[in-house]
Amino acid sequence: MTLTCMAIDQRGHATIGVMTMIKNFLRDESGASAAEYALILAIVGAAIVTGALALGQAVGDELEAKADCVENPGTANANCA
Repeated sequence: MTLTCMAIDQRGHATIGVMTMIKNFLRDESGASAAEYALILAIVGAAIVTGALALGQAVGDELEAKADCVENPGTANANCA
């Protein structure tokens, strides 16, 4: 980002005008890559959540089947082997 139209304030610091800052912000294209990273992060996050929910459901179903085997040990169930 280049600074243009700089002025020196009373303390000797370089300052730029508000309009120049807005123009520089609108011309700056480095934010596009940040938006792309945010989109990738959202997609990966959604995939992780979906996988975790599916895994949690599968584990819950398996634990429920094993609990049934413990509660009813005499039943001839293939899951109890």
